[in-house]
Amino acid sequence: MEHHARTQDERLEVKTTTCYMCACRCGIRVHLREGEVRYIDGNPEHPLNQGVICAKGASGITGAGFITLAATLTAVNPGLVPGMAIVFAIDKFMSECRALTNICGNGVATFVVAAWEGELDRKKLDDAMHGRLATLTAPASAET
Repeated sequence: MEHHARTQDERLEVKTTTCYMCACRCGIRVHLREGEVRYIDGNPEHPLNQGVICAKGASGITGAGFITLAATLTAVNPGLVPGMAIVFAIDKFMSECRALTNICGNGVATFVVAAWEGELDRKKLDDAMHGRLATLTAPASAET
């Protein structure tokens, strides 16, 4: 999907990077307008995913679920597309919930994998969860 400038003076920027949602590291394009992320889509020039974003990658992109639904309905039965106005009303909220669920799942998975691999320091975890870890402070100034 191409995004064009709204005016001749507006500058659009597209950065290419990789998705962080899984180990595959599929290619994505980040579309920026005035330094703010406006849209993320698959990078068609990336050799691994060739522009396709999987469900894991799409779950981290707010609004991707609605776009996927629109594309699916258009392919299956274009007559269903007008009914999407009802879905659109709650999609923003639902996308935020999906992204939050994904972030929580990644956090839990971090602890599970660390415990599974024997790398979880339960004493440090307990201290951190109960606020008993010493806070890091900046070194004292050399000036006195």
